Amino acid sequence: MIYSSTRGSDINLKFGDVLLNGLAKDGGLYVPNSLKSYSEEELDSLRELDYSSLAFELTKDFVLGEISVSEYKKICINSYKRSFGKEIISFDKLDQHKYIANLFNGPTYAFKDFALQLLGNIYDYVLKKRKIKLTILGATSGDTGSAAIHGCAKSNNVKIFILFPLNRVSEIQRKQMTTVTKKKRFQYSSERKF
Repeated sequence: MIYSSTRGSDINLKFGDVLLNGLAKDGGLYVPNSLKSYSEEELDSLRELDYSSLAFELTKDFVLGEISVSEYKKICINSYKRSFGKEIISFDKLDQHKYIANLFNGPTYAFKDFALQLLGNIYDYVLKKRKIKLTILGATSGDTGSAAIHGCAKSNNVKIFILFPLNRVSEIQRKQMTTVTKKKRFQYSSERKF
């Protein structure tokens, strides 16, 4: 898949370059030049897939050119089965037509684990392949920081710094961020609000 900036000057880049750039040089966001359409039959075929397989099927086209199909399948399986345990996502039925999705089965009990466990493993794969390291600087007012730290926890190629406002995150969120003992994981509290 090929990506371009929403502001138009950073165009026709591959997934790995977009991943490592973050924001486009012109300040825009990277978006795919085109997206796949799904037929009703294709959508129907996704119904019975487990979460790892569903994530793979819906996102594989985004990484092609940087990650092979077989390698990406392994990344999806490892991202969810190892980090979420047996039940990745579950549903509570309220009535005949209403359900609640339980999105708290990841390592930090936040819905952001669904994206950041996969993203951390994608970063690790691309960085190993290119034989480079990456430093991530993030700021959070809650669960994004801990989900990002845990998403990158297995990588020796990522150094992550997370800032959070002093006394403005829950005690659980603070502990999730500050008790990770892996190397290259740094957490700082700030008296400033953001």
